[in-house]
Amino acid sequence: MPQATHIDQSYGTNQGNPTINVTRPAAAATSGRFVMVFMGSDTGVEGDMVLSSGSGAAWNLGYTGTLSGGGLKVRIWWKFTNGSEPASWSCTKTSGADTAYTCVVGQDGDTGSTHAFA
Repeated sequence: MPQATHIDQSYGTNQGNPTINVTRPAAAATSGRFVMVFMGSDTGVEGDMVLSSGSGAAWNLGYTGTLSGGGLKVRIWWKFTNGSEPASWSCTKTSGADTAYTCVVGQDGDTGSTHAFA
């Protein structure tokens, strides 16, 4: 069975501002790449975190929930890139929330296919 391979990432934090920009990893500029964004916030509700796609492919919401007894709001999005992805994706969130994200790009380590995670 092929093993999925991590090929690129970006990460960042934001303290209190109502918007956080998710930097597009360089490997995500290629069409057909699989990308996931993991985001956590300490205030507000999960639904307040809305990730824009800009000129790129639409995001799919993979998970939304509250962890750690209600103290951590989490959302996970995924997509296959379309070759027109912007340099960053803007995410609105609850004003005053401390937020962190990790954006990863992966592919199938055996065949080079970018669909191993679907």
